[in-house]
Amino acid sequence: MNIQISPKLEKLKSSLKKRSNLIFLVPPVVFLLAFFYIFPAFEAINNINVQISKTKKEIELTTAIFENLIELKKEFIKHKDDLEKLSYFSFEQNKMSPIYRYFENTIFANGLLLTNFSIGSQIKIKEIPGLTRYDFTFGLSGSYEALKVFFSALESNLRLVEPHTLSLTPPDGKDEKGLFNVNLEASVYVK
Repeated sequence: MNIQISPKLEKLKSSLKKRSNLIFLVPPVVFLLAFFYIFPAFEAINNINVQISKTKKEIELTTAIFENLIELKKEFIKHKDDLEKLSYFSFEQNKMSPIYRYFENTIFANGLLLTNFSIGSQIKIKEIPGLTRYDFTFGLSGSYEALKVFFSALESNLRLVEPHTLSLTPPDGKDEKGLFNVNLEASVYVK
């Protein structure tokens, strides 16, 4: 028995075959498109997000550094006067440095202990251009002989040292070494 199929049905059958072939072809094509085009785009977006997060961290660190610098500036301003006194000992910039070294060398060469040292004011002498007066205070501890040698060296120094106050405390019975304590407030003139 031979059944005859109408031409319309034949067309429909061939159309369905073509569509079923397309249905089988579409998923692999979509997969290939996704694999070669969409996934790399997602990967690029992911890399950009990673770079953005790194940049945000760098910005946060830089901001923290600048905030710390601002705090340091505030601290510097609080202690500006004390820090300016340190410039007296700047060996490149200041004329007081050789004087400090002279005192330091003379003190330690005679076996004395420097118990304190502070710089007071720095005053330009108007009457003599280029002349500056530096006020300072220091404390020493040592034997009578060592102090005697130190004051002789100070007296024979070519720079003018003007003492203002000198206090000498003799050793008491509690001090086994027999050390005298001296506090000296003086000025030195430098041109």
